[in-house]
Amino acid sequence: MKGKRTLSLVLALTFLVLSLPRTGAFSDMAGHIAERAVERFCAYGYVVGNDDTFRPDDPITRAELAVILDRMASFTNLSSNVYSDLDEGWYTEAVLKLSAAGIMQGYDGFIRPFDNMTRAEAVVLLARTFHLEPEPDGVRFLDDAADIPDWAVEYVGAMASGGFLPFGRTFLAGQDITRAELVLILDSLLADVYDEPGVYTDNIHGNLLITAQDVILADVTVAGNVYLSGQAQNVSLDGATILGEVFSLTNTDAQPEDSVIAPDVPDPSPSSDIETELDLSHTGTETVSVIVRAGQTLTQIAALLEEKSVCAAEEFLAACEFIDFSRYYSFLSDAYASENRVFALEGYLLPDTYTLYLGSSPELVLKTFLDASADIYLAYAERAALLGYTLDEAVTIASIIEKEVGGCTSQDRATVASVIYNRLESGTKLQMNATENYLEACASSWESLSLSEYASYYDTYVCDGLPAGAICSPRAECLEAALTPYETDYLFFRSDRYGNIYYAVTYDEHVQNGELAKNATEYLGYLGNLDDTLEAEEPVIPVDGPYSGYTILLDPGHGGMETGSYTGDCSEKDINLAIALLLRDILRAEGVTVLMTRDNDAYLSAEDRVALTAETSPDLFLSIHCNAYEDDSTVGGIETYYYPGKEDSAAWAELIQDALIASSGASDRGVKQRELLVLHYAEMPAVMAELGFLTNSFECDLLRSDDYQALLAQGLAEGIFAYLDGLSA
Repeated sequence: MKGKRTLSLVLALTFLVLSLPRTGAFSDMAGHIAERAVERFCAYGYVVGNDDTFRPDDPITRAELAVILDRMASFTNLSSNVYSDLDEGWYTEAVLKLSAAGIMQGYDGFIRPFDNMTRAEAVVLLARTFHLEPEPDGVRFLDDAADIPDWAVEYVGAMASGGFLPFGRTFLAGQDITRAELVLILDSLLADVYDEPGVYTDNIHGNLLITAQDVILADVTVAGNVYLSGQAQNVSLDGATILGEVFSLTNTDAQPEDSVIAPDVPDPSPSSDIETELDLSHTGTETVSVIVRAGQTLTQIAALLEEKSVCAAEEFLAACEFIDFSRYYSFLSDAYASENRVFALEGYLLPDTYTLYLGSSPELVLKTFLDASADIYLAYAERAALLGYTLDEAVTIASIIEKEVGGCTSQDRATVASVIYNRLESGTKLQMNATENYLEACASSWESLSLSEYASYYDTYVCDGLPAGAICSPRAECLEAALTPYETDYLFFRSDRYGNIYYAVTYDEHVQNGELAKNATEYLGYLGNLDDTLEAEEPVIPVDGPYSGYTILLDPGHGGMETGSYTGDCSEKDINLAIALLLRDILRAEGVTVLMTRDNDAYLSAEDRVALTAETSPDLFLSIHCNAYEDDSTVGGIETYYYPGKEDSAAWAELIQDALIASSGASDRGVKQRELLVLHYAEMPAVMAELGFLTNSFECDLLRSDDYQALLAQGLAEGIFAYLDGLSA
């Protein structure tokens, strides 16, 4: 023991030197990638240097990391010392605090304080400290995901999906983490730290850590989580809109007294009674994927469940009507408070892809749906309250937006939301056709529904204000529009057969818009105020590059009212356009002249695309799409098409396919022939790339991610460059 005490004394003296806060420049940090981050976290006093050096590339020990995390969190509870290698030292209290919080765990009675931390170990401790939701699928972007230990996968995935890891696509789980790497993670994880009392008015674009007393957030939005250390007392969040969650790092349940999140926000978790009070059984052992689409009603979802042999439609609808799920999910309290509604759960089943057992009880199916909705609708409840509306009212408004303009542009959704709010606030009946049609759609599947009984509560040509409840499951974009409407004076809108929306303040203008809609000949995108003129896009100045002189026409599939393949609230048209815009920028940087059939959410028919191809006469034509196959959700991969008999197109299709597989790592479904109109009439090499299956949940998540879209765009670019290189060889 004497030897141990001597060692502890030496380490304590060393730590005194290391623990002196330093805010000036370190001699070994100039030009280092972590220079700014190190200066930032040294200024907070969380990490320190040694004299004039920081030693950025040295490893960090378990004891050192424990002290850093305790400095940030100010943990209050200590566990008893059950570790045979933990003597009294500068690190002991911090280690016991992290042990009490369940963050740092020992190894068969040893804590090994002076062992270097591996990247995997450090990331696990950070994820636990900052309450990151485990996300095992997040490691899919890492090339060495298979090498990550099982105990770390879900935490590394959470960090990776949040964009908090500075290691690129190779994680190297067993490699010692350096001091600089640790600080870079903290810098990404925490957008700001409030370590002084005061009133703060700046918006936070990420997570916020509060470590001081008497902090007031006034009229601000926090885009991520708010973390409260043990020293964060008398904190007021009354003026804050928090898009994430509020966490106490000291593991107490206390929340700031004036927080808009507490005490009025219900617990999203289902009551434990649901396990014993409801039948959650299933007779089948096989599972099936069920896609709930944006805009579907409960009766349509019920019919789909029966078609997939999950449960009987009639029994499912009966469970929706007669079981009070607000007993188990408190975020539903507003929904059940509304009288005279057909189904209390209408609007609360999120559009998504669900895996369900064959022969499931309706209660089990509904529990699966509601478990997926709970956290999301809890966040929407907080935001709805800021507008002076209940969650149920916001969901109802979103469902009307979905049925009226769900597949149009984000501007149209937000503008129609403003029309709804303006009519509600002026006391004008909503007069929305979608509400009038809802009962007839339900009655076709639910025979016991009496149209006359509910008409006065749903038909907004008859009833005042909102209908008694939601009329479908709205997509996330419609919920966002309902919670962030534009500020306009519009009271009227109408659409034409192409999906254009025309807005008016007065009824006379509304009548005039009727003539415009009647005479429309094409899709024009968001019209907004028809008196406004759109500014012309600035001309693109060509870049002199290796591929100057070549022109390509990019064709992002679908658009406007034509969504293409979709699952839940994910539309193919949006993914196609996002990848095409990324590809456009890559090509232009290398000198290629890029034309596009659409660069916004515009509708074009196949004939329009053919006409554009003939008119512009590019050197290459590339159509960008995503796939779908609802009969089997496991089908995935990338495939490239060309028109039969066109040899130049076939050669280019092979290059595109090879480059896409190399860049994405997706399953290779090969090059195929297909008689497609847009490929048939193209006089130049023309191919269509199908970049993945939206009906495959894994690929759908990938296709929606910015990182994967960038990989696909780069792959398409490499396939284009390879073909052009062959032309100039």
